[in-house]
Amino acid sequence: MRKGVAGFTLVEVTIILLVLVILGAIMLPVIGNFVVKAKIVRVREDVGALGAVIQLMLNDIGEACFYRVGHGDSIASPPDRCSSNRVDLLVGDGDIPNLGGGMDGDSMNDMWKHPVNFSTVDFLENHIVANRPGNSASNRYRTPADIMMPPLSHGESGIDFARRSSSGFNAEFAWRGAYMSGPIEADPWGGRYMVNVQFLDPSPEYTLHRSFDVFVLSAGSDELTETAFAQDGAICGGDDFIYILSGGAY
Repeated sequence: MRKGVAGFTLVEVTIILLVLVILGAIMLPVIGNFVVKAKIVRVREDVGALGAVIQLMLNDIGEACFYRVGHGDSIASPPDRCSSNRVDLLVGDGDIPNLGGGMDGDSMNDMWKHPVNFSTVDFLENHIVANRPGNSASNRYRTPADIMMPPLSHGESGIDFARRSSSGFNAEFAWRGAYMSGPIEADPWGGRYMVNVQFLDPSPEYTLHRSFDVFVLSAGSDELTETAFAQDGAICGGDDFIYILSGGAY
């Protein structure tokens, strides 16, 4: 050390470190609480946004549910509405949560932990971002461009052709996304968002559990799904977060 330049004494260094430790002890819980609240705000915004775009897409395509194959034999026709063409669960990216609250082993609740098989369980992104149900472009929902695809004949417009070929199915119904920018990221704790879309369709030919509610779900910080898959009057379990899309038909 140069002559005339004083350094810190050991006592001074000890005092400074002690002050820093005290400040850290005070601030860490405050910062931790802020982080927790920020995650809660984000997950509530996410489930609400997913619910809004799901409803928007269904309104656009003129359907009440999601399909494995989004059109019939002709692009001018509506999808095959039979139950075997319907998706039961849509999910985002992220870890598959475990089941909590003694729900494991229940056949209906087990649906929450099903891996993506691109048929009954599919990624949200394939339907609301990419228009690739089952991750296949051939399964797409029809688009405004598809409406005009059939060849014109006898002065008939493409829209008239679409209506006639589909027995009056409204030719203006079409997938008009992307409805969100992808990918559909995991929730703040790394788990996937999930939507029990199996219960969306209240049509008479699909009577299975029509009274159950449809909701977007995050398993929360414990990464345990504690909300029943099938509920009439959905109640959130544990620290889960849900956004109710629709109530049961009955």
